Amino acid sequence: MDEPLSTTRWPASRIVGVVLAVVVGVPFLWVLVSVFVSRLHFGPDPHGYVLIFGTFACLIFGLLTAIALPWAFPLSARPRAFVWSFVGYAVIAAALIVMLVTA
Repeated sequence: MDEPLSTTRWPASRIVGVVLAVVVGVPFLWVLVSVFVSRLHFGPDPHGYVLIFGTFACLIFGLLTAIALPWAFPLSARPRAFVWSFVGYAVIAAALIVMLVTA
């Protein structure tokens, strides 16, 4: 009989990490794109409310994504994933704050 390619199962923490990363990551990306469009004056946002409130929402969703995403990785790669996740969050947060302040 042929054995399956992989007999290892995903632990519950990885499944929860994937679900949370998707549930929080999709709104994060949607708001991030909305803020960029608003900042570059391509969207219908004459008063800048998307830029203002979207920046704060994006900072919150981004932090939640940076916390949830590394849990989707295997246990051995998780510390490195946390580091890169928070470095990416810091860069995006800095860019969002710069865009808000210079608008």
